[in-house]
Amino acid sequence: MPLVVICNPACGAGDGYTFVRDHVLPVLDHAGKTVNNVFITERTGHAGEIVVELLKASSQSKQRTTVILSSGDGTLHEIVNAVYSSVGGDLSSVQHLAIVLVPSGTANALFSSLFAGGKDETSTTDPTTQRMAAVQQFIEEGRVAPLTLAKSIVRDMAEIKQEALSVVVTSTALHASILHDSEALRSTVPDMSRFKMAAAQNIKKWYYGTAKLLPLESGEVLRHDSDRGEFVPETAEVEFNGPFTYFLSTVNVDRLEPQFCITPLQKSFITRESMSMDVIMLRPMREEGIEDNDKGRETAAESTIQALSGAYRAGAHVGMRFSKEYNVDKFIAEYFRCGGWQWNPDKADEYAHLLCCDGTIFHIPSEGAAICKVLGRNDRKFLVY
Repeated sequence: MPLVVICNPACGAGDGYTFVRDHVLPVLDHAGKTVNNVFITERTGHAGEIVVELLKASSQSKQRTTVILSSGDGTLHEIVNAVYSSVGGDLSSVQHLAIVLVPSGTANALFSSLFAGGKDETSTTDPTTQRMAAVQQFIEEGRVAPLTLAKSIVRDMAEIKQEALSVVVTSTALHASILHDSEALRSTVPDMSRFKMAAAQNIKKWYYGTAKLLPLESGEVLRHDSDRGEFVPETAEVEFNGPFTYFLSTVNVDRLEPQFCITPLQKSFITRESMSMDVIMLRPMREEGIEDNDKGRETAAESTIQALSGAYRAGAHVGMRFSKEYNVDKFIAEYFRCGGWQWNPDKADEYAHLLCCDGTIFHIPSEGAAICKVLGRNDRKFLVY
C-alpha cells in the first residue's frame, strides 16, 4: 500500500514540513512504516496535482494510497476538488484515498472534530502528542471513516457558473463575510485572531435573501427541538425569508476551531448512516421588538455575539433563548438536519452574494443562487484516520 507525505509549508505557522521531519518521519520509521515519497507543496493547487497523479497510479496497481497530510483544511479542500475535477465530477471510478491528518493549518476544523480538543490550551496532553493523534491511529491500524462531501453550485438563472465540494463548511452571511474579509489580514495576522477582527467588522450586518432547506433521503427536513433534546420532522415551511445574520452548514465536523463548536450535534457523524448536513441559522427579525434600523442592528448584534460566544462554550448556543422576557419561548439559533439548501440572495445586497466553501470564497451572480447538496454514499472515496 503506497504511503506518501504531503506538506504545505505556507499554511498556519509555516511548520508543516519541519514538524513532519522532526516528529512524524522518525515515528513512522520506528514503527516500520515505509514512506515512498515526501512532497513539499510549492504553489496553490500543487497538493491536488500530486494526489491526482497518485490516484492514477493506484488505479493501475489496485492498491489504496495513504497520504499523510501536514496542512490545514484548505489543502484537503484543494485535494478533494482537484480529484473531483480530474474525473469530470464522477467519483465512482476513483480509488479510495486514506488520509492521515497532521494539523498544520490555522483552524484545523476536521482534525479538531475527529480528535476533540485539538490545540485546547486547557488540555494536559503534550501538544506534540495531540498533533500526532491521527498518525498514531494509522500506526495502530485504527479505524478509518469515510468523509461526507457537500457539493455547491453557483448558478446564474439556469446556467451553472461554478461548483465546488466541501468537506467541512459551506456558508453565506456572517461566516462568509468573515472569511472574505479575513483573507486581506492573512499576511499581517496569520493566526486565528484575524477571524475575530473580521467578525468585529461585520457583526452588525444583515443579509437579505431567502433560504430553502432540501430534504434528507427520507424526504424530511429535521428541526432540532431544544426542549425535547432531539430532532423532529419540520412541520412548518422549509423556506425562510431573511434578513439573516448567520447561515452555515457543516459536514463531518462539529467545530470550525478547536473550541468553536458551532454544530455540536454533528458529533456522531462517524456512526450516523444518513447522508446529511447540519445547518445553523440566525434571523434577527424573529426577536420581538426588533426593527430594520440601526438600533435593531445593535440589538441583533448582541444576540449574535451571545450565540457565537455560546459556541465557544461546548456548543451552548443550542438551546439558548433570547434574553428579553417576551422572547423567552424563542431560541436564538435555529438548528436543522437536512440534505442540502438553496440560497437566493437579494439582488441589491452585495455581501449576501458571498459563498464560502471550506474557506474558498465564491461570488453569486446578481440574478443567481447557490445550491448546496450532500453527495451520495458512492462518492465517499476519501477516508480519514
